[in-house]
Amino acid sequence: MLLANAVCAQIPATGLVFEMTFNNGNYNENIGYCSSATQHGGVTLTADRFGNQGRAAAFNGSDACLTVLPCDKINFSNNNNFTLSLWVQASGIQNNIAATDNDILAKW
Repeated sequence: MLLANAVCAQIPATGLVFEMTFNNGNYNENIGYCSSATQHGGVTLTADRFGNQGRAAAFNGSDACLTVLPCDKINFSNNNNFTLSLWVQASGIQNNIAATDNDILAKW
């Protein structure tokens, strides 16, 4: 007899101020505090890690990014604690990373 128990990571909703799940095949922010993301360059919706189409974003590696307008709820100062959570799957190794912008997540 073989028994299996699947465990999926769950993000706690308490205190959550920004969430982009791609559930509806778009780049909308789901909580409602901040604006949705704007697509730039080669960003496309693709299958997530479970094979669900339109539930993840693929970046072309050269000019692709998603931007979110400034929002008070995610404007962290020096003394604020915060946690960021995201799933990333790299499709390969990028050469000469010191000469290019390789941010996975950035805030200006």
